[in-house]
Amino acid sequence: MKKALLVKVNDGDNVAIAIRDIPAGTVLCKGLTANQEIPQAHKVALQRFEKGDEVIRYGVVLGYALKTIEKGDWINEFMLELPNVPSVDELVCGTDLVTELPEPVRRTFWGYRNPNGGYAGTRNILGISTTVQCVTGVLNAAVERMRKELLPKYSNVDGIQCHLVKTFSIYFPRA
Repeated sequence: MKKALLVKVNDGDNVAIAIRDIPAGTVLCKGLTANQEIPQAHKVALQRFEKGDEVIRYGVVLGYALKTIEKGDWINEFMLELPNVPSVDELVCGTDLVTELPEPVRRTFWGYRNPNGGYAGTRNILGISTTVQCVTGVLNAAVERMRKELLPKYSNVDGIQCHLVKTFSIYFPRA
């Protein structure tokens, strides 16, 4: 059985990730050959990109092609224009959401009452989730800093937890 060379995480992705170093000329799958040496964990173009086309990985736009990129090319950070990042002040706050919830079957448990008089909770934990594994180190450092510098300022927050990406799908293109 031939070992997989690429990981494609989301059906909408137009790039895949090299599982190991791939020499130039390697047939990656039917209709896809590595045009250059592709380092492990780097992106491979699954289609031809024209300048300005969206490059999508994990179902998210990573950036826009700065030039024509051929199918089978190694895609690195110097080939992409990053998307515009909105100002934090422009982001919509998600705390004003109103959700109709069903009446609970049981009305008591070992917890605390929320100030709104509705449901109760057990802990108030800030959860942070990644969309890519390559930011794990940065996220761990940021969470540690938040625990030391921010958490003491918010007595109503019990902790900070991060959920890191740990799983991948293997890409087996249709023959």
